[in-house]
Amino acid sequence: MFRLRGKRTFSLEFFPVGLRLLPLLACAFIAILVLANSARAGDALRTGAFRVDPPTLHSASFRWYIEGDDDGDASCAVYYRKQGGEEWRDALPLLRINREEVDRDFEHYGENAGRYAVGNLLAGSILFLEPDCAYEVRLALVDPDGGSGSQQVVLRTRKEPRAPEPSRVLHLYPADFSGAMESPSFTSPPRAFAALAPGTELRVHAGEHVGGLSLSLRGSEVAPIVIRAAGDGAAVFSVDAGNNFDLSNTAHVFVEGLVLRGGRMGLLAQNARHLVVRGCLIEEVRYGIYNGLAASENWYIADNILTGTDGHWEPRTQEDAAETGIAVYGRGHVVEYNRISRFWDALTVADFGRPPGGVEGIDRHCVAIDFNNNDLFNTRDDLLEVDFASHNVRVWNNQLFNSHTGISAQPLYGGPVYFVSNVIYSVNGSTYKFHNWPAGIYAFHNTSVGRAVAFSSAPLWQNATLLNNLFLGAGDGYTMESGSPDPRTHLDYNGWSRNNEDPQRFIKFTNDGTLSGAASFRFGSLREYYRGTGNGEHSLIVSPAIFAGAAYPEHGVDYSGELVDLRLQPRAVAIDAGVFLPNITRKVTGERPDLGAYEWGVRVPHYGPR
Repeated sequence: MFRLRGKRTFSLEFFPVGLRLLPLLACAFIAILVLANSARAGDALRTGAFRVDPPTLHSASFRWYIEGDDDGDASCAVYYRKQGGEEWRDALPLLRINREEVDRDFEHYGENAGRYAVGNLLAGSILFLEPDCAYEVRLALVDPDGGSGSQQVVLRTRKEPRAPEPSRVLHLYPADFSGAMESPSFTSPPRAFAALAPGTELRVHAGEHVGGLSLSLRGSEVAPIVIRAAGDGAAVFSVDAGNNFDLSNTAHVFVEGLVLRGGRMGLLAQNARHLVVRGCLIEEVRYGIYNGLAASENWYIADNILTGTDGHWEPRTQEDAAETGIAVYGRGHVVEYNRISRFWDALTVADFGRPPGGVEGIDRHCVAIDFNNNDLFNTRDDLLEVDFASHNVRVWNNQLFNSHTGISAQPLYGGPVYFVSNVIYSVNGSTYKFHNWPAGIYAFHNTSVGRAVAFSSAPLWQNATLLNNLFLGAGDGYTMESGSPDPRTHLDYNGWSRNNEDPQRFIKFTNDGTLSGAASFRFGSLREYYRGTGNGEHSLIVSPAIFAGAAYPEHGVDYSGELVDLRLQPRAVAIDAGVFLPNITRKVTGERPDLGAYEWGVRVPHYGPR
């Protein structure tokens, strides 16, 4: 039990035992007791490497590797405060990750196929922090079978990157420019870029410039290299084939306000470090911004508009389809306030495959990435995809409209991956695609309204907690047709639509990885579902009538956030129907949190460029 910000006291018993919050004194007391008892060698915990992942603007995250604890009942409480502050706040406990096997599709993934066991660790994030702010964090680890540990760290969140005043300014004009030029000036892009050095800014003036540039640029934190539109009109780089900009292996480069048009990729940046792409228009490309290698770190991609070459998102055909709007891999990236459309996938973790270096390569895994406040729409496959992520990826406040799939996680290598306060509307297939045995899913306060069933996903996901969500679908089959073989998976405090009165066609849930056979169960009501699985005790039935201005999406219609209002009606049954979640629950206007992405009476987030 705990009390949060003076509100009603709630129990977190809906979390698996290994994830419940324990006050610091309780952790110490338990540790003393259990150390006095003998424990089975395989169940006792031994601490190993502790990692503080690269902080982002709004998040901090941790990984604590262990040995032993074969029964997986160790837990780690997390507390944080601003440095020097008085009040310690609860965060969610670290997720216990216990060597789950992530299954792979041999036909699809070829050499990457086969079972892959993730690491033995606890991992988790603190979200919604202030940028450029120092925080103290305490972590208390305890295993009832023996073994404990504690960590106290001080970290600073990143600030939004802004280039300092340059030591030198260069000017690039179009080749056919005939007016007066500021000095030093160039009309040849290769010569202009060759002159760039740390601390230099290149101002690109309005007009058409020839793209297809491979740039070897390495600035520093105090002296970055800046490529920026001069502000006298559209500064356009265009190319018919190949990549417009190649910034692979660069460091501390800013690209701001440019138009990158045509070709295969707008911007390729393999293994780039500290890359900033802000306020750009990238259009008529098959890929927008792309990195698929592990050494990439600390990108800031914000306020851009990316448009692919797809003339339609429906029907879903692969012929002549564009590829990906933004794809990242590595560590410490922030991708926020972008508008992405007309690709196969809009925003993704790159299709890397298994974590580099296997379980032992912990410093090369894909971790600590934020996707937030993006406006994603009109894609043929997935709007937002976190496939191949390892740990501490956070996805919040994104708007996703018109696609085959809303959010994809196939697979995840341990997690946690956080899906918080996202809205999904008008998808033809799955609002959530949890395939290939992803491990480590947190889904809180999301709103999804699909054209088919409310939740249809292959029953191949594990170690997941889904709370305070709204799941609605227009189909007349099962409301949910899925399942999880992991007893730690838990669903509760969710709102579910029901479009079929057949008592045998409400929820079809399984615990063996298939939807047939003795382990597949059909439930006619939420009460039956709870009695049969332990899930959904506090869940309820909802319909589109709870929304201020949204109905079920119709087939063949394009929708936009401006015309669909997914806020709750003043007396909607979803109001005050949720449960407080430490560090996740934000502003609450009633006695308890509301279900879904929008708390009643709270301003809707901004999506897309600011």
